[in-house]
Amino acid sequence: RYTVDVFAGQSMMLIIFGHLFRDHRFFDETVKLFRIVQGYLEDPQTGVWYSRWGHSLHPNRSNPGLWSRGNGWLVDAWGRVMPLWDKSHPGYGEILQHWQRYCRSLAALQRPSGLFRQLLIRPTSFEEASGSGLFCSGFSRGVRAGTLPTELGTVAYRAFCGLRGLVDNKGNIHNASTYAGGYNFERQYESCARFNEPHGDGTDRHGLGEPEGE
Repeated sequence: RYTVDVFAGQSMMLIIFGHLFRDHRFFDETVKLFRIVQGYLEDPQTGVWYSRWGHSLHPNRSNPGLWSRGNGWLVDAWGRVMPLWDKSHPGYGEILQHWQRYCRSLAALQRPSGLFRQLLIRPTSFEEASGSGLFCSGFSRGVRAGTLPTELGTVAYRAFCGLRGLVDNKGNIHNASTYAGGYNFERQYESCARFNEPHGDGTDRHGLGEPEGE
């Protein structure tokens, strides 16, 4: 089984260890892991990743739907750690190219409001808070670090503006996805908390704080 947010955490730690210990073996493992997981989770039509492969009701295929927050975890994690790659590592160029292409694919799915849908390419999906916050954070960090092209700074700022619209005058945060998705497609992917869903609070605050340096 493969899961995008689990991969985000695993690869993040490997990159950090490679940087701290100055040991290319950790970067080697990251490249191997990336190639394996990408082969299962990447949607060839959009370049965006499915949240899971081989889980629960879908044991031999990816889960339906391109889930915003799942992709957001990966963008946020790699926005933090891509600057830690040793540029002399032979896999750095390949990973950097994939990272930039992946983020451009996601940016193309941004809505006019600046937000991203719960299911990124499903027209009826609501515009979701936590994924939008993670994209805002990851794109902002990547642009500031020079691992993402500058035009994605505009994408991050538009997400920031959209997120402000999901916070009411009492500080409640609306439209956060309530589940990790994948066990019951309609119930979990299309569920939406009224406000202050824990999955949304931290990611929204995180995203709203990132573009200040842009």
